[in-house]
Amino acid sequence: MTKQDRWIGLGHPARCLIHRQRPSARLFRAPPCWRGARLPQFRARGSALLKEAGTWRKARNIGIGTVLLAGVLGATAVFSEDAPPPRVRGTLDQVNGNELTIKTRSGTPTTVRLKDGAPVIATVKGSMSDIQDNSFVGITAMPQPDGTIKAVEVHVLAEPLRGIGEGHYPWDLLPNSSMTHAAVTQQIKKGEGNTLMLKYKDGEKTIIVPSDATIVNLIPGDRGDLKPGAKIFIPRWEKRADGTWEATVALVGRDGITPPM
Repeated sequence: MTKQDRWIGLGHPARCLIHRQRPSARLFRAPPCWRGARLPQFRARGSALLKEAGTWRKARNIGIGTVLLAGVLGATAVFSEDAPPPRVRGTLDQVNGNELTIKTRSGTPTTVRLKDGAPVIATVKGSMSDIQDNSFVGITAMPQPDGTIKAVEVHVLAEPLRGIGEGHYPWDLLPNSSMTHAAVTQQIKKGEGNTLMLKYKDGEKTIIVPSDATIVNLIPGDRGDLKPGAKIFIPRWEKRADGTWEATVALVGRDGITPPM
């Protein structure tokens, strides 16, 4: 047997870490990279390579474990019992008493419990002419590079709904979007849209409403609006004594209208 044709056991410290060997073989022929080399030189090198491989394997396992732990802790934080569920937008699939099955916009079904006596608000088609001085409106808007705020949609609330959600706060329809519920104190009408001056209990905002913004009217509805196939929006929740959450209001579209907020 020549030096170029050595047989080396699988447990040998000089076993190659690159050339895969058959698991069933107790012995294997030295790979090409070793042919003609002196075996003792590879013993120390092989041991070093094996230690290095073990170190990387441990680091990999620790890294994977850390990622998984972070994922679990993140999920726990997001779905904590102390945090309300996210707002739900989708299509009403089934109605069973107070239990609403909703197919969300992502296609995932979810079940929402509606609080006893919770109001149902109907969403109907609107237009720019529905926005009048002193109208109480809700506006989803986006900040603009020039510092102005431009509306994505406007919902005009009927008088019995005045005051709902009053204020200015972050919104989740689009990244960086905001929601303003306030009374219209003045509006400047232009061909490309209107500019609204709004006042709420803690401040004022000026928002541009372009001509292509979606406009709807919100009016009092009833449980009869909760029909399979209707578009629905669940914006608010309340925690029950048993720790579960139930919706305190439901916005439902009529005649195929989708609540745009």
